[in-house]
Amino acid sequence: RGLLEVMADTLKEENAPLILRGHTDSLPWRGGVKTNNWSLSAGRAEATRQALVLGGVAQNRFARIEGVAETEPLIG
Repeated sequence: RGLLEVMADTLKEENAPLILRGHTDSLPWRGGVKTNNWSLSAGRAEATRQALVLGGVAQNRFARIEGVAETEPLIG
């Protein structure tokens, strides 16, 4: 949250469109859980957007908010 506050403080003065992407690991969910990496990654991107808006970033700055699940791992 602290990092998002710093980012919002910096980004709110800019005008360029923003794209937020949520990621996850590639581990399967345990049995019985009714969610998946797609919804988790999209939720992460949306939670980040909400935090940035609360920090003062204009809502019209967000060009795209997307979840990419495990399709683009940090470590391949």
